[in-house]
Amino acid sequence: MKKALAGPLPTGLTIAGESIRPPIADPFIFVADLGANALSLSGSVPSEDARKEVRDLSRQLFRRPGLDDRLELASGAPKNWDDAVAAALRALSQLESGKIALSGLAVTIEGVAPDKGTAVAVSYQLRRDLPALFSTSESISWKEAAASRDIAAQVVPRIKDMARTESKLPKGNLPDLLPLLDSE
Repeated sequence: MKKALAGPLPTGLTIAGESIRPPIADPFIFVADLGANALSLSGSVPSEDARKEVRDLSRQLFRRPGLDDRLELASGAPKNWDDAVAAALRALSQLESGKIALSGLAVTIEGVAPDKGTAVAVSYQLRRDLPALFSTSESISWKEAAASRDIAAQVVPRIKDMARTESKLPKGNLPDLLPLLDSE
C-alpha cells in the first residue's frame, strides 16, 4: 500500500500516519429527497459503514422502487451525525413527498403530509428525536389544505359568474354549491 501511495495524491486526500482520510466537508451536508418513485440521497457520508447503515434504514422506511445513492465519503461529520440522519429519515418517511437537509448542525424538513395530524406529529417527532446539539426548521403542508384551496379556486369564480348572470335570485337564498364543483 505504501508503494501505491508514494506518488502524488488526489486533491483533498491527506495521509496521517498510515491512515487515509477523505477530504473534509465543511459544512457537512446530507440531503434526502423523497419523490413519487424514488428516494435520492446526496451529500456527504463519513464512512462506507455509515453509507450502508443509511441505505439499509432507507430501504426499511421507504417503499419506493428506487434508491438513488449519490453520497460521497468525507470527513468532518458532526458528533451524533448518524442519530440525526436516522431521526430525519424517520420523519421524512411519514410524508408523501419531501426533502430533508442536514447542514452542519442544522436540520430542515419540507414536504407534504397526508393530513394535518401527520404534519404536526412529524414536526414533533423530529424535534424530539434529534440529538441535543442539532436545531430544526420545518415547512410541512398537508393535502387537506391543498384540497380546500382547489375547491375554493373552482367554486368562487362560479359563484361570481352566477351572481352576475342570475342576479334575480331571491334575497337570502343561495344556489346549491355542489353542482358548482367539477365532477371527476
